[in-house]
Amino acid sequence: MTIEPRSSISKSSDVRRGIAAPLEGLRYLVAHAELWRYAILPIVLNVLVTGLVLLILVGAGAWFAVRIHPSFSPTWWGTVLEILAGAGILVVALALAAIAWLLLNGILCGHFYAKLAKRVELQLGTPPEALREVPLGQQIVDTFRDVGALLAINIGLLLLNIVPLVGSVAALLLGVYFDGFIFGRDYLDYPMSLRGMPRAMKLQLARSHRWQTIGLGTGVFAFTLVPIIGSVLNAGAAVGAVLLFHRWPEAQSLTKTSREGSPPAPATASALP
Repeated sequence: MTIEPRSSISKSSDVRRGIAAPLEGLRYLVAHAELWRYAILPIVLNVLVTGLVLLILVGAGAWFAVRIHPSFSPTWWGTVLEILAGAGILVVALALAAIAWLLLNGILCGHFYAKLAKRVELQLGTPPEALREVPLGQQIVDTFRDVGALLAINIGLLLLNIVPLVGSVAALLLGVYFDGFIFGRDYLDYPMSLRGMPRAMKLQLARSHRWQTIGLGTGVFAFTLVPIIGSVLNAGAAVGAVLLFHRWPEAQSLTKTSREGSPPAPATASALP
């Protein structure tokens, strides 16, 4: 099956649609109260994970800020350099917090998000025979792959902070792009894995809807470390990813292919967006 990139909708519109997906998913949860029994456990686990990551983030950030302060001279230039260094530390700390959060969230909550996504699929009319259970082992392996990609990308972006001013801005923008894609793809993995799609095709499909995927990931990342609210919206993102996926023109044919029992043809895609 050949997946063609979309060109009829502007990038900004796609990004907005992706960002809105978690809120749309939350509205769907509110309208279908019976789904909360699938959502409540991952929400509680997510609250605990977020609290732990926040504690580590604040503690490590404060420790580094205190340690580097004596290294700068008490001049205006020293103050500027300290602010830039602080911004670099913040970017690195947020990246490491995101990596830790993704790892713990993927292992502890991913299994329950997949069950929630499956219930939404059935409510949307997807035939049960077109859906498969997502093995826990596969979810753990995919989580470690995503964490590895995040580490490789953010280590590379960290080097950009060596370049004054421009480097920090470039690192921030590229971080949003790549991290948003990985986070968005992580949630879109639920409806795609439920259909038994191979990893290469999942990557290609996410890349063909790149800006919606980045928008979804950005929406998730924006609320990731907000206690309680972020945890509820992450459950909404699992639902919103299913709703978003169902609007893609490839979704119907992929479901039909899965129902007929023949796996989709593999596609060639790189590991990074």
